[in-house]
Amino acid sequence: MKIPKPTELHPLIAELETKRNALHAKKTAKVAEAAAIRSRVQESPSNGNAAENKVRAILGEPLLPDSAPDMPRLEALLLELNTLNTALGQLDSKIQKERNIGSRLVCEATRPEVTKRAKAFANALLAFHAAHLEYDRYFDEIENTGTNVSSLNRVFLTHIGSPRDPCGGYHYSLRDFVDAGIISRSDMPQVIR
Repeated sequence: MKIPKPTELHPLIAELETKRNALHAKKTAKVAEAAAIRSRVQESPSNGNAAENKVRAILGEPLLPDSAPDMPRLEALLLELNTLNTALGQLDSKIQKERNIGSRLVCEATRPEVTKRAKAFANALLAFHAAHLEYDRYFDEIENTGTNVSSLNRVFLTHIGSPRDPCGGYHYSLRDFVDAGIISRSDMPQVIR
């Protein structure tokens, strides 16, 4: 089964992300312009080119693109950046909300396969528990005859714990499957319930 992406099941996420990317591009350009103005202001602030364009117009020369004086332009840029940051914050919040919706849609679409695999996993763990219990029982039977079993290289799965421990790894792992509704409590072996 191909796992869908949240954006495939909820296209509004992609639309909002496209809008956010456009706003970030706009913000980046404004930040660069503000940095250039700040650098220029430290050396020699510009008063804009309105006066120069008036002279050019009188002389019949082509006009330069209008540029505002540095300080008012910088103040305007900072206000625009503040507005863009506010818009980006609100847009990020909307995107997160829509991603959560998309994630729920993916979870609903994949739930049957997840349940199937969880049941297989739980059954494998139950079978593993039974095999572990039988393995330990057989070793205990050998030891009960007075035999030193060290040459048999008995394996102890200490990270999982004893298959008889009602507070061990098997108990908590199988209980998680019960809590998730994958198996019922009666499916858990009596020894670890």
